[in-house]
Amino acid sequence: MQVVERRTPLGAVLSAPLASMLLALAGAAAGLLPTTSAAADAIWTYLMPLAAACYLLESDLSQLLSSASTTLVAFLVGAVGTLLGTAVAFWLVGPRLGPDGWKVAAALCASYIGGSVNFAAVSQALALAPGPVLAGAMTADNCVMAIYILTIMSIPAEGRRDSSSGSNGGGSTGQRPAAVVTAESMALSIAAAALACTLGTQLAAAVGMPSLGLALMSVLASGLAVLGARLAAGFRSGQVAASSSSSGGSSSAGQASQAAPPASPFTGAEALGGSLMMLFFATIGAAAGSLQALRGCGWLVLFILLQLSIHLAVCLAGGRLLRLPMQSVLIASNANVGGPATAAAMASSKGWPHMVQPAMLTGCLGYAIATALGCAMGQWMRGWYAF
Repeated sequence: MQVVERRTPLGAVLSAPLASMLLALAGAAAGLLPTTSAAADAIWTYLMPLAAACYLLESDLSQLLSSASTTLVAFLVGAVGTLLGTAVAFWLVGPRLGPDGWKVAAALCASYIGGSVNFAAVSQALALAPGPVLAGAMTADNCVMAIYILTIMSIPAEGRRDSSSGSNGGGSTGQRPAAVVTAESMALSIAAAALACTLGTQLAAAVGMPSLGLALMSVLASGLAVLGARLAAGFRSGQVAASSSSSGGSSSAGQASQAAPPASPFTGAEALGGSLMMLFFATIGAAAGSLQALRGCGWLVLFILLQLSIHLAVCLAGGRLLRLPMQSVLIASNANVGGPATAAAMASSKGWPHMVQPAMLTGCLGYAIATALGCAMGQWMRGWYAF
């Protein structure tokens, strides 16, 4: 898909993530791909965090504070939009959802503040029994969420866009040549990303908050990126100094500088993460491919469409009113609806690696607050209609 994106006009319009999702959706709808599988679970559980960590190993942390603060504000605006959208949608469609409609609405409200993890948590907290209602809600959630992610990814957002490592040539005389991807840098990238994922998961489990695994992983991966860059820079400076003292020639020093390792030992990590992210987007598309499962869920689909339409309207209006960057607004909305995984994937695939960590941190904040907000919303809506 990345090759198609770079070399064909249609791919440039769709982008690799959108093309991956659409092809997987079509394959699942045609019965060629399963909508759920152990392989898809493995991609969500292992490959997506590994891919996100790879992106963070080459991310520019100089923009972290500014991007994180604006993304946090946009995320809170999006949460308000979800609460408002849930209230309006339930007021209009609630009687059509049945006796357990308020529970479904509460679970969907939590899902679109923090992610699918909160959908399951609220369903369990409100005793929404497994059955056709819950299955229909989950199917409608997956399908409409995929459409929503496709929609916000197609919205243009001007701003900083980082090219992948090594894509810029050394055209100007004052620049160092582009870093070269080597087997060593790829091996170091995979090892560092795996280390960050493992430690993040274990630390989150140790403190009794497994949902913070991605947030801790992002902090650890960013720390490894800074540490690796400093070690590489120190090694390069040492080589230059040694060469200068031994030869006494400036040309030798310049040659040593050219031969020294790049500023980061993780060159190529971003490209590796991009390839893994295509698998992740394909699983989202495949999960939405069981369109026949939506039979009888028309009112649920309408409810979610109303809910997300109001959410997006509030996000865009709030972002414009508060003068927030469109990148932050879109990433925050993705973090609300899809969680940190899809938000980080969108940031990386759009060429915004500086937005990956804010996406994860705000998404994990959603994990922390969405269940309580969803349950509170459910209790408030419980008495609206009598059945």
